[in-house]
Amino acid sequence: MQQTLILLHMTENSDISLSGINAKSTNDGKANMILTLEISSTQEMARLFNKFKSIPGMIDVYRAKN
Repeated sequence: MQQTLILLHMTENSDISLSGINAKSTNDGKANMILTLEISSTQEMARLFNKFKSIPGMIDVYRAKN
């Protein structure tokens, strides 16, 4: 839950639009989250991913491709 609030705070203080969030807890106490973000460039995405990766307890961050 704390990580979710950190993620929301990070997007709130930038020019990134959070248009969707889907979170599901796992049996081992972790959570899988899918965020739908509107960003302006790949550089902005890289900066955001680095911020996300710095969150304590964050295991992985990646871009899903359709």
